[in-house]
Amino acid sequence: MAIAKQKSGFDFAMRDGYRLWQKAYYERVLRDEEASAEIIRYILANPVRSGLVAEPAEYPFWGSGVHTRDDLIELIAREKAPLKRRPTPARRRHR
Repeated sequence: MAIAKQKSGFDFAMRDGYRLWQKAYYERVLRDEEASAEIIRYILANPVRSGLVAEPAEYPFWGSGVHTRDDLIELIAREKAPLKRRPTPARRRHR
């Protein structure tokens, strides 16, 4: 997998002039249900924060092998803070 990622990333960068893959990632051990709910909410809010959709349910490319989409939507609806969009940044070259 690493070789495929390296090759595709290099080819993409040469063709389009910017990175395909991020440099690093963060991992987190989820020790309880509350921490899991926070992470689920964070992940499902990414398309909203990016301005791709107004609500997480509108984004078609997510799911879970454990929970239904309806269960996850209900979980994030119970949280206190509303999901907010980021201010629109200047357009990037790849858009």
